[in-house]
Amino acid sequence: MSDVSVAIVAPITLGENGLSRNASITLVNNTAKVQVVYTVPAGKEAIFNWMGVYNGDDVQRAIHVVIKNSGDDIRCYIFNNNCGATSWISFPNNDTGGRILAGGTKIIMVAGDYVEVTFSAGGASSGGTSIVDGDIREYPI
Repeated sequence: MSDVSVAIVAPITLGENGLSRNASITLVNNTAKVQVVYTVPAGKEAIFNWMGVYNGDDVQRAIHVVIKNSGDDIRCYIFNNNCGATSWISFPNNDTGGRILAGGTKIIMVAGDYVEVTFSAGGASSGGTSIVDGDIREYPI
């Protein structure tokens, strides 16, 4: 009988309640913003479980979240919805009320894949700070 090595898998939590990975996004008056919030490191795979994005501006903005591969090709659309001022939008249920439903689709990500969040310009506004929060679990390969 041989020994088996088991890696403990810890969640990579995006946002203010855990390990921050560019989770705070500053929005500026009537300006679109594109930001990568997570990239799978070399030698690992990851499971994307859920994500919530908070629109910290005082106007509605369309929020577009995708998973891209290292060649910048879109692998998966997470959501592309309008989100009201100071409101949340979430995956897997695309609810703009801020609720995250248990379960849902799990998305396998490989080394080099990344999560990109885009905020549309939205019109004249005061700007604000938006938050990206979620659960992505990394595994060694």
